[in-house]
Amino acid sequence: MVKRTPKAAIKDIPTAGLLPISTVTSQLMEDVQCIYGGKYASVDAVQSYPQNIVLEANLAGPKNGELVVIATRSKQLREELLLRLAYRTAIANKKNVAVYSANEFFVQFARKLVGAMSGIPPDVNIHDGNLNEAEFGRLVSELTKLNAAKIFMYPIQTIHFGWLRVTAHKLIKSTCDIGLVLVDGVQCLLDDQRHCISTAQGLSGLKGLVEELSVTVIALYQLNPSVKDHPSTLTREELAEIEKLSASTDGFVLMSGTPEELVFMPPKIPNAKPIAWLEQITNNITGRRSYAYAD
Repeated sequence: MVKRTPKAAIKDIPTAGLLPISTVTSQLMEDVQCIYGGKYASVDAVQSYPQNIVLEANLAGPKNGELVVIATRSKQLREELLLRLAYRTAIANKKNVAVYSANEFFVQFARKLVGAMSGIPPDVNIHDGNLNEAEFGRLVSELTKLNAAKIFMYPIQTIHFGWLRVTAHKLIKSTCDIGLVLVDGVQCLLDDQRHCISTAQGLSGLKGLVEELSVTVIALYQLNPSVKDHPSTLTREELAEIEKLSASTDGFVLMSGTPEELVFMPPKIPNAKPIAWLEQITNNITGRRSYAYAD
């Protein structure tokens, strides 16, 4: 066998930077103003409406310097959690959020966040001019919040760990703060040669980032969705794997339940590490119906 010498370096990784979600929501706001202008109250008037939903300020959450892993079988619940964590951290606690996802496109994620916050289902076309006045008011109100929120997302679904580290450094340098780093797909991290690294390696790298930057990282771990006999528990093989992985984290929990009410519990392993603050995000974003996409 010919020994392969790695030649790729960090400079060869796609050099996309973190993009603010406001680049999408501000364009949506312009579209809404153009389409519905004159039909309902002006956008400026709607922006001044009293908010129907009182955000709980300073929600308890992860402490800086923690790596937390949340595992689930359901792609729908994983998506719901990603939206809630971004919303709670950026809107309620007014902290910067950096999102890296192997499952969500940048624009798609922004639109889903808008829909979840405003209670408008994803199959409703906001550009067709058919929103009623209540929907229009909620949409403008939530777009206003998102325009001001500091949610940033890596626009490429391929997550190279090296560039994750570089962009996180740049965000801290430019904003002096990252309240939360969300990694949607810890099993999908790539090295500088674009090879998939093991989950253990990925968690070790993320733990190093946590210690280096004193940030909180939440990594979502996708359990096998086809195992129907264990919707909220682990198979024997998964249990052995997670027992090993848990040692590298500050908390490892399993997520089940429904999009309307998430349930978190520690795996049945020695020295399990429950995460108390997750109880604050069991209810969906606004108390309205959840409109996450089905698996």
